[in-house]
Amino acid sequence: MKPFGETARDAQAKASELAEKTAENARATAEAAKARIQEGYGRARAATSDLADRTRAASSASCVGASRSTCIASSSSSAGLAPRSCVPAPR
Repeated sequence: MKPFGETARDAQAKASELAEKTAENARATAEAAKARIQEGYGRARAATSDLADRTRAASSASCVGASRSTCIASSSSSAGLAPRSCVPAPR
């Protein structure tokens, strides 16, 4: 049978090794989660930019050919995107 001091040192060494492996796994998991979050932000930025481009194109096309008119945003919208309408420009 081993002396208690040696057994305690062995247990402490094993616990330290396990804690180190656990910390490495936690760091790797955190890095992977951060990468997934940043990828999601990138996709959201791209989608927002695409939507803004399509909205600008649609709103500028809706007022083409209107004489002395200006496109303004309507305040009523159920989807959160204000529809555009042509109204006479102020004189």
